[in-house]
Amino acid sequence: MLSLFRIFSFGLVCLLLIASSDAAVNMYGYGSGWSLAAAQSTSVVSVSPGAYQTPDPGQGGLAVNSPSNFGHGNTNAHSSAISDASHNSASDSQTKTCLWPAFQNVSAPKVRITLKFDWAQSGSLEVDAPQRLWRASASSTLRIDYSTNNGGSWTNQVNISHSRLVRDGNSDHVPISDSGSVSVDLPNPGAIDITQFRVRDTIATSVNTFSPIKDFDPTTGSQAVADVTMSISNIRLEVEFVNCIASVPADRWKGEYFNNQTLEGNPVMARDDSLPGTDFLNLNFGNGSPHSLCAPAMDNFSARWTRTVNLAQGIYRFTANADNGVRLYVDGYLRIDQWGNLSPNTGTADVFLSTGDHEIKAELVEYTGDASVSLSWTTVSGANCYASVPADRWKGEYYSNTNLAGSPAMVRNDGARFLNFDFGSGPPGSGCGLGIDYFSARWTRTVDFAASIYRFSVTGDDGVRLYVDGQLKIDKWFNQGATTYTADVTLSAGAHEVKLEYFESGGLGVAFLSWADVTGVNCLPNTPLPLISSVPQIGGKENIASTAPSQAPKRCGQKNSD
Repeated sequence: MLSLFRIFSFGLVCLLLIASSDAAVNMYGYGSGWSLAAAQSTSVVSVSPGAYQTPDPGQGGLAVNSPSNFGHGNTNAHSSAISDASHNSASDSQTKTCLWPAFQNVSAPKVRITLKFDWAQSGSLEVDAPQRLWRASASSTLRIDYSTNNGGSWTNQVNISHSRLVRDGNSDHVPISDSGSVSVDLPNPGAIDITQFRVRDTIATSVNTFSPIKDFDPTTGSQAVADVTMSISNIRLEVEFVNCIASVPADRWKGEYFNNQTLEGNPVMARDDSLPGTDFLNLNFGNGSPHSLCAPAMDNFSARWTRTVNLAQGIYRFTANADNGVRLYVDGYLRIDQWGNLSPNTGTADVFLSTGDHEIKAELVEYTGDASVSLSWTTVSGANCYASVPADRWKGEYYSNTNLAGSPAMVRNDGARFLNFDFGSGPPGSGCGLGIDYFSARWTRTVDFAASIYRFSVTGDDGVRLYVDGQLKIDKWFNQGATTYTADVTLSAGAHEVKLEYFESGGLGVAFLSWADVTGVNCLPNTPLPLISSVPQIGGKENIASTAPSQAPKRCGQKNSD
């Protein structure tokens, strides 16, 4: 018996562990990436009618006229009769219909709609049949119905009846005192247009009396009275809806979903897509949709995930997997671009990041079939990324952004000759977290000059800035094709600091710097020579003008770049 008990206990524990595991997957949705059962949070709002209106023709009843518009005051039905030459009867009925034309719809997907209201009725039934074979009866009925299609069809919710019959010399008094609160969940809430909601109530009374003709006495015949007053109040809908646009903290994955493939317009859903126990992104929609209510499209949608991550300084290798297309941005710079109707694919990018907060953004485009996206990163070591450079050689500082921000990803000795870099479509250095695009550089060197006038010539694709002894001489800091600029600078004998700043945005990249002593030369010789243009050309062409400008030539020592 003990062994059987142990076997039973062990089996029960196993079942509980399995159930707990399934519950965790359903709750958190991280079984194999993301569970399609992962639910958005919901909110509940109680909405009262915004107006009342006279019932449409065919609906019947009286107009509701209440300052609150949440119901109406007392409605009375009264019937009375006394037997008249054998029998007599009477009836009364009052109906009031409350139409809510100004009811504000809840545009978010509705998962529950509960109709709520309070009601009460009071009154009495009086019946008297004072002789043998005489009869008297009275009854009352209260009905409350609702309609979800503007009165096209009705569903009964409250039906309270009272009745009393006496005969053969008997009489009775029946007091009526009823009240209640109704709370009913409506079926198929997602298909209900709550602006078409109606509630109506009906109070009806009827009486009937009988006396044999031979015994008829109009003063003492059977008598019956039914008098009932009712009211309805606090008509309202309690609507539970899905929060399709959630507020997500900056340090968690904010997923925004679009019903198009171009991330255009407002997202149909924004939610927290962070998974327990990991900083990374891992979503697998399979052949389903991101959300059955908020983002029901299974194909031809796009999504964007954004998160701020605090990282220590280092080189990080980002790995993105997607079905179909994916783009990765780090601090606003495009690092992985595999956008299109692609088979499941993987992209990587090494990025140098300084200590602090960094924005990570991934974008997905889905065409047909399965959809998934994952993003992770890990630190990698750079190779000789920081060199010690003498002051008389070019100290090249390279940044993984276009604005020379933060710490450099790489510092190297770039020699003592003129600067002559043609990066083409590659990065300035490997293994240090610099991409082929979206980087910047600063070259600094101390040079001994003889006293003279020097013409500095700078070519940049894209932006360039030249400083001599800390003074800005050329400032062309914008996207452009390969463009050459010059500036003539008078220098005294001795050491002078020369500094060139540069950024590369996209496409090809070049950075050239040289200078020449122009003392005593004819700055504009008689034979026409190509002149440097200062206006960037479209399409990345070099800016070489073939004709001289119309203004007077500049003297040696003046800038020729403006």
